[in-house]
Amino acid sequence: MASIQFRNRNASKTKKVSRLTLILRYKANDEWNLLSILSKIEVPNILDKKHYPLEIKREVEDLKIHILSELKKRVAFGFKPSKEWLQSTHDEFYNIDGTEKGLFTYWIDMSVKEAEMRNLKPNTLKLYRGIKNLMTQYNEYLEIVDLTGLGMSDLAEYMYYRKGYKPSNIKRQLKQIQLICKLALSKGQPIGTGCLEYSYKYTNDYEVDKEVIFLTKEEIERIEALELTNNYLIRARKWLIIGCYTGQRDKDLLSIDYDSFFEKHGDLFIRITQQKTVEKTRIKNTILALPKVREIYYKDELPRKISSQRLNDYIKEICCLAKINDPINYYKTELVTNNLGEQVRRYVKKERSKWEYITIHTFRRTLCTMLFGKVPNRDVMKMSGHRTEREFLGYLGETDYSFDSIKGVENDL
Repeated sequence: MASIQFRNRNASKTKKVSRLTLILRYKANDEWNLLSILSKIEVPNILDKKHYPLEIKREVEDLKIHILSELKKRVAFGFKPSKEWLQSTHDEFYNIDGTEKGLFTYWIDMSVKEAEMRNLKPNTLKLYRGIKNLMTQYNEYLEIVDLTGLGMSDLAEYMYYRKGYKPSNIKRQLKQIQLICKLALSKGQPIGTGCLEYSYKYTNDYEVDKEVIFLTKEEIERIEALELTNNYLIRARKWLIIGCYTGQRDKDLLSIDYDSFFEKHGDLFIRITQQKTVEKTRIKNTILALPKVREIYYKDELPRKISSQRLNDYIKEICCLAKINDPINYYKTELVTNNLGEQVRRYVKKERSKWEYITIHTFRRTLCTMLFGKVPNRDVMKMSGHRTEREFLGYLGETDYSFDSIKGVENDL
């Protein structure tokens, strides 16, 4: 169920005409939602709506019919309209092609619309919106034909030197920009020469010089022995213990509650819906509740929900109090001054205390490191959610030297 209204919100005594605001009202999940954009319909400010010229009334009705019919086609597939979709559908009605269709930002909006029609993940839509913000800052009026191979190189330099993006992030953004250009090309829009052939190459010291940071058993015991008085630190410590003995990613970890636990065959298990997966559907995984997690559960001391940002701050404070001060020479984001005298965030490698590097992600690596070599890798992977052994070993920076099966037949070769 949806409806459209037009309101003259831009009326001014100094202007003779103003553009009508288009408001889409629709219902989703039993809640009414509103989306609004500025339409191209211009009306005289001296006239009341009842006295609009006949051609304006017809244009209003035709635009209503167009948008509502386009929405009706998609609602059956679970489609939820967005402001970008509303704007592009409005533009389609007026067959906007000229200069606006040549702008790269126009094709970002078209990509958002295509993504919504295919019900892609929210993170994909978020990535497109992030690219639009980036391109608006870089050059809002950049023509898509100007994104040549050289243009892509200039954009990469802007992201690295002006915005302080990590090389791996730059490569991901440029690949998405090339996908947008492919969409434009498929719709008959000319694109820049060499755009799709461009490949961003870099030597990423951050990736090559990888440091595997985890908490040792002795460090965890020091954290447990701390006498804490602040409730927020007590709750954060419980999340730290649960995290180090479940090995889950931040969202999966913080989704654990009493309903996640169940008993079977005399053991306590945790049912977790893992959210970072390649598939469009989430994967349900069951892991064993280890002794320290069982202790928290049976004592009815599960901590309440907390945001990952706050938990990251609190666990650093806890690790600082526990004197986890071993020096580590590694990368961390800091504000630095670039060649243009601007303050940007960049990854800086220098020696810092270990507690400064501890984050929620450290929990997962801690469990994997504690179990590695003591139990079969496949059992550790069941806990951590790694899909392949190669991925698992790369995550720990380890090499598998077990060739027992080959040794058993080496004399027969």
